[in-house]
Amino acid sequence: MGIFGVAYIVAVFAVFIFLAVASVITIFSRKSNIVSKMIAGLYIPFGIFVIFYILIPPFLSGRISANETSAIGTLKQLASNEAIWQQQDPDRNGTRDFWTYDVSCLYRIYRPDGENKTAFIPLDNARADAKPAPYGQKDFFGNLPQIEIWDIITPQLKSGYFFRAMLTDENGIVYNQNSVGSNKILATNAKKFAFVAYPDKYGLSGYNTFIVNETGIIYANETDDRDDNVAKIVLHWSGLDPTKVKGPSGRYWKIAE
Repeated sequence: MGIFGVAYIVAVFAVFIFLAVASVITIFSRKSNIVSKMIAGLYIPFGIFVIFYILIPPFLSGRISANETSAIGTLKQLASNEAIWQQQDPDRNGTRDFWTYDVSCLYRIYRPDGENKTAFIPLDNARADAKPAPYGQKDFFGNLPQIEIWDIITPQLKSGYFFRAMLTDENGIVYNQNSVGSNKILATNAKKFAFVAYPDKYGLSGYNTFIVNETGIIYANETDDRDDNVAKIVLHWSGLDPTKVKGPSGRYWKIAE
């Protein structure tokens, strides 16, 4: 919030305090008639209502804007880290491919020494994965690669947003194509990947759902909150050019700025 925003808030509070003091003086003044006292008695609750009406929307709007900016930044990081993953092959399946199973393992998978994690993304980004590999199963993929065990029970929001690896591409083909580990879990793709970021509470933590794939372009769609939070969780990529495709709420996807 800039200096003008702070000055605006200070001015509003100053006016409220002035009216509140004037109201108290009027109410307890022996010279005031009953009508004046009644009117003065309404100043304080009315002033509180006005303050909330004036101040809450800008605060909420600012928080949502910051949350959405953070979500876009996280998706950019996920996309750029996929290129590194493809080169280094941390999952050790012997194929230069992209990680498509989840978000959390971009942090959790151990390197060959079994002690250091890949940690391609920050921990808070990894824990915002709404559908991660099992928290308590180090050998989920087999003896190699192993993943870090977490003691958390549920995913944790990252600036009001959750993240997920998307399930299918524009042709309806699943992203998880190549197997990883001795358990042969399908978890990578030689050519494609996609992630989605969606707000925890539509209208409070964010308006837009964001998606990104191997092109690195991030798309946004205000999905509304009509179907018990289902609409905002977009798991299937929307066409070769998402800007020509309507999202769940009937709005076309747009390139996020």
